[in-house]
Amino acid sequence: MSILYYLIPIGRKQRLFLESLKGFEDYKKIKSLLQKRKIRLNQETINLTIFRNLNLISIETNNNYLKSYTEKTNPKIKEFILNKYFIEFSQNAFNIISQNLASEILDLEFIKKSLTLQLFSKERIHILLLGDPGTGKTQLLHSISELAPISSFGLGSGISGVGLTATIKGKEVYPGLLPRANNGIAAIDELNLLKEEDRGSLLNAMEKGFVTYDKGAYHKKFDANVRLVAAANPKKSQFKGNSLRQLKDEIPFDPALLTRFHLVFLIRKPNLKQFIEITKKIVSSENKNLSKEDIDFIKGYINFTYSINNIEFPKDFEQRIINFITEVKKNENSFLIDISPRIVIGLIRLCQASARSEYRNRVQEKDLQRAFNILTESLKII
Repeated sequence: MSILYYLIPIGRKQRLFLESLKGFEDYKKIKSLLQKRKIRLNQETINLTIFRNLNLISIETNNNYLKSYTEKTNPKIKEFILNKYFIEFSQNAFNIISQNLASEILDLEFIKKSLTLQLFSKERIHILLLGDPGTGKTQLLHSISELAPISSFGLGSGISGVGLTATIKGKEVYPGLLPRANNGIAAIDELNLLKEEDRGSLLNAMEKGFVTYDKGAYHKKFDANVRLVAAANPKKSQFKGNSLRQLKDEIPFDPALLTRFHLVFLIRKPNLKQFIEITKKIVSSENKNLSKEDIDFIKGYINFTYSINNIEFPKDFEQRIINFITEVKKNENSFLIDISPRIVIGLIRLCQASARSEYRNRVQEKDLQRAFNILTESLKII
């Protein structure tokens, strides 16, 4: 015996909720069930400080036969609605995220921009923050670790080569700091305090994307395709020199490690004039930390952009890169680092990450200029 259902007009509130589901794969079915009063739509509002509030829709029912359907469909509805918000957010995502990364640090604009691009890169981009204590390096590392969907954080003074690659508990071998950040961000503070004999594992991850653990009866290989961001102090805790030669002498790393980084930023303590300007900013600014909801939204957006696998690099831009690098190479003797092919690779990856940060699959002029500006700033020693 068939049951005849009368379609009941949908109320204004439910109609508004339904409107946000237009385009969803089960839209017609949900509308029909709603008209038959077999389900109801609920809305949950999530308050954000970095973007407009999110209104998420879910379906509920008292019908036992439909409960499995609602449980299966609600995650799809949430993803569908969030994706629409993510597309809207993409228009200004790069600026919003870079401005809110370590918001308590009221300077270091280009470092924040480079770290933001590192979040969106699917290729290895390694960044070193080399500078005086008390300049905000640790806060920057914590902030990017917090925003990255996959990340690990450690202190160079507290981890050994074993801790980087693996940890033994009983008879089990567990991934260490680098494998735990596979396909994500590995942040290491106080890199200068990492023992010399322990740096081999780090170089392997930075260059090849894996680490090995060989000790006793244990022989393990772990994927460690990481994007490394590290902070370090100079040899004598604070940079004392002013000339390029003096500064190079105070760098605590040999070229084998230093040249693995695509960007190296030298951070000096502010002079009196700079300190006064920073003080003015602190006094006049209202520091707003990201909420948990903001962080979850940003992580979700980053994961959303990872769906773009290949970022097209227009042929027209290839000569622009060549010309830019040629000019930079001419001034190589005035930089802390050598201008190597790795720098060129990093520049291209920055361009691609810039496009992905705004959910685009093709590099544009503004991505190219953004990458040029970041690399130029990273080479400055004043």
